[in-house]
Amino acid sequence: MKKILIITAIAAAGAGAYFANQQLQTSPAAYNVLDYVPADTPLLSAQLKPFPLKDYLNSSPQLKKAKDQSPVQNVAVEGSSQSKFFLSIAKSYQTSLPDTELFLKTFGLADNIRAYFYMLGALPVLKIEVENTQAIWDLLDKAEQESAYSHQSGKIQEIEYRAYRLSDSSEAQTTNLIISQNNGLLTVTLDSSLNKETLLSSALGLVKAENPITDSGILEEIESTYDFSDQNIAFINHQEIIKGLTTVNANQLARHLSLLFPQQDQENPLSSFRTAACQAELTTVANNWPRTVFGYTDLSVTSTQSTMDLSTVIESKNQTIITALQSLRGYIPQYTQNIKDNVFALGFGVDINQLSSATTSILTDLKTPNYQCAPLQKMQASLQQQGQNYSMMMGMAGGMANGFKGFSLAVLDYSMSKQGDKPVLESLDALLSYSADNPLALFNSLKMFSPDLQRLQPPADGSAVDLSEFIPKGLNISPKMAIKGKNLVIYNGEKSEQQADLMSTEALTKNGLFTFSFDLTRMFDPIITAAELSGENMPKEAMFLQNYNMRMKFDVDIKQQGIVFDSHVSNEVKK
Repeated sequence: MKKILIITAIAAAGAGAYFANQQLQTSPAAYNVLDYVPADTPLLSAQLKPFPLKDYLNSSPQLKKAKDQSPVQNVAVEGSSQSKFFLSIAKSYQTSLPDTELFLKTFGLADNIRAYFYMLGALPVLKIEVENTQAIWDLLDKAEQESAYSHQSGKIQEIEYRAYRLSDSSEAQTTNLIISQNNGLLTVTLDSSLNKETLLSSALGLVKAENPITDSGILEEIESTYDFSDQNIAFINHQEIIKGLTTVNANQLARHLSLLFPQQDQENPLSSFRTAACQAELTTVANNWPRTVFGYTDLSVTSTQSTMDLSTVIESKNQTIITALQSLRGYIPQYTQNIKDNVFALGFGVDINQLSSATTSILTDLKTPNYQCAPLQKMQASLQQQGQNYSMMMGMAGGMANGFKGFSLAVLDYSMSKQGDKPVLESLDALLSYSADNPLALFNSLKMFSPDLQRLQPPADGSAVDLSEFIPKGLNISPKMAIKGKNLVIYNGEKSEQQADLMSTEALTKNGLFTFSFDLTRMFDPIITAAELSGENMPKEAMFLQNYNMRMKFDVDIKQQGIVFDSHVSNEVKK
């Protein structure tokens, strides 16, 4: 039963966290779900304004078509009644998703929905606003009929619920999936025979939290610290998770884990963490890395297009590590940021001259103090063995590429044609560059590794050198190399030449660590052309991409608050 509870809780948490990043919302002011969320929750995700679900579905590509059911059907035939039950719901989801109206009707959802995902200790709670409560019961009844998997009815005060047993019938302790509806909200949670009834009452919205998050100031502090929109707020609280792992009853999570693992011996997976040394030392680590916070910086959705910008910050109070990581930031050129103009772009920014000192600072910090907590001791022992090698490698890299600040590339455009009976590259507009304090001197130092490079000497005045002799015949490209400001550039095509010229005036500033972006439609269309020219058929599951303009971008940077991951996703239905 313990394994089932852990696996189910993790799965529910993962699914809830993903769903929360997509569309979780708050409930009506008359019934504030946040009043039922304890301040010591390890995880919370809640958007503060209604999410336009109908418009979002209409503007988003559907990955599966209704007729593509065979994988799910095969599993359903072979699975247990329990698995058949959940797969029936999955089939209903898969069947209805391509038709937005059918999807909303099947799951009883309104055009704009509100929901929450949070944890009551180790217990996940998902709440979603529903417009038609009967649709939920009909969906569950259908799944029961198709699977022969039944529920037990329960009631607490005036609220009725269904309990679906997840644990084996042979086990004394039970774990149930609880589904209930109240106040226009669908509640999905877990219940165990180890839990007190008050916990389920709280999950069902009957008992408010003794110390609710609404009185803690946590949400207000996150809102004032970060430039998130007022659409949502979400976090993972590392400090509360560490309390749960290292203490017996310091928070609700700790109390739940103590019930789940009551024995204090080697069979208890928490025994190595629940020592005085681990409690003190892991608490210090958690205080230095207190939370991971999430929030939209932009959210715009209509029936024909959607744009979502999400920022994730791993908070850090460890100034030694943050300062070292910030010193590594390098230069990423502007051409990698033109998400609407590029087919694909990739950029790494790193100040190679800071690599050795930053690595030394980070390793020294991680090896100090000498930990007494067994898991931390193991980590330090590994660093002690490998740390010197890391520092030497970083020092060698810095010596070989002195002044290096970054490497980037982009494909601005490309097309395919047919030669004989084979598809070939018709055209390529692409740009590759590295940036350095003295790019020409760095290139000259690299010549020793390749005899072919000895013949190349790009002029310092920025004029180009033709590289056609180095390119295999039949590729239909004529790349050129040039020094543009603080950059050595290799380009092919008119657009990339224009971007290369613009780099001559760009300042070599520390502006990031990593960027990656692509236009899925512009990447995909020439592939379709190549397949058609060769007489091959593209998989039907992939052809939906022809109807959507989809762009994605992902960035990593180090800021004063911590390690920052920014993502951008935009969809637009082709007219």
